[in-house]
Amino acid sequence: LIVDRMLPKRDGLSVIGTLRGEGDQTPALILSALGQVDDRVKGLRAGGAVVTEVVAYRNVLDELTDGGPDIYRMLLDGELDVVTFTSASAVRNFAKISGAEPAADLLSRTVVAAIGPVTAEAAARLGIPVHVQPTTYTVPALVDAIVRHVAGAKTATAGSRA
Repeated sequence: LIVDRMLPKRDGLSVIGTLRGEGDQTPALILSALGQVDDRVKGLRAGGAVVTEVVAYRNVLDELTDGGPDIYRMLLDGELDVVTFTSASAVRNFAKISGAEPAADLLSRTVVAAIGPVTAEAAARLGIPVHVQPTTYTVPALVDAIVRHVAGAKTATAGSRA
């Protein structure tokens, strides 16, 4: 059995839990973009489940080099309309680069979009407000949600001028 942790309508762990409740002891492989073993996986193991967790990718901080855009300054100057995060580790790495308190402050003046609930939760833990989150956790769905949000904001702004 191979399941993803972040299914569109159901968490892969709940699928395994349902199967176990029906007496199915098929070994489970959980695909995940998460880099940490969480309490639910530990709970499955404690309950006798054989769980192998595979990290699909890992964000690694690169050495900061001169010559790239100064995102910190751009955020301070209000030059960025939307900041997107597609993983919880990207949120944490942004906070490492800018500092946790400055990250929350910098992002309090721009629209923050998170690809899904795990990413949004990581942002919330750091005090970063999330304004946009799609119902399907894909990049195309995130883009669509951002477009709808921005279009709605422009409509609201135009209506307030009338």
